[in-house]
Amino acid sequence: MQQKREYKVLAPIPKANGGEWFMNVGRAYDNVDGSVNLYIDALPTHAVKGLKLQLRQLDEEDLRRREAYRTSAAANGRASNVTIHTNDHHAAADAGATPF
Repeated sequence: MQQKREYKVLAPIPKANGGEWFMNVGRAYDNVDGSVNLYIDALPTHAVKGLKLQLRQLDEEDLRRREAYRTSAAANGRASNVTIHTNDHHAAADAGATPF
């Protein structure tokens, strides 16, 4: 059985001085049939020419951060079934989640 891939859903946000940074707006998972389900937690309101979202597969750093959080949460007696966000720029909306 193939392991399900996990993704972070990102939205590019323009910087005042040019360029952009990526805000984590959700997560996504592969389905058995090859399609992908998106779970969107937020949508930026800056989009003038349309909304752009980007899927990126979770990398090793994302997985390490998630595991470190879960280990810490378990050691501190907190629930470990909260959503883990993988963007350092915004705190997670879920209670007790860290800004990943």
